[in-house]
Amino acid sequence: MEAMGIFAFRPQADPTLVSDPPRYPFIHQHRGLYPLAMLCRVMQVSKSGYHAWVKRPESERSKQNNQLVEKIRKIHKDSDLSYGSPRFT
Repeated sequence: MEAMGIFAFRPQADPTLVSDPPRYPFIHQHRGLYPLAMLCRVMQVSKSGYHAWVKRPESERSKQNNQLVEKIRKIHKDSDLSYGSPRFT
């Protein structure tokens, strides 16, 4: 990935049409590579919104989803990577 290549992607002009959750993890993942102010500006979020997201505890729904993902990965691994979503049900 080239130095500024990640900034080729720009969110849609209307921020209400783009969900916020994917933005914050992206910023969190790249904050060591680029200044936080620049990441927030490019992703069209406020720094205070990002900091609130960092401090917010994980929701119960998110915890349940993560547990489900782990179960699915275990089933997939235990099946020698041969079962896909139709066989899980």
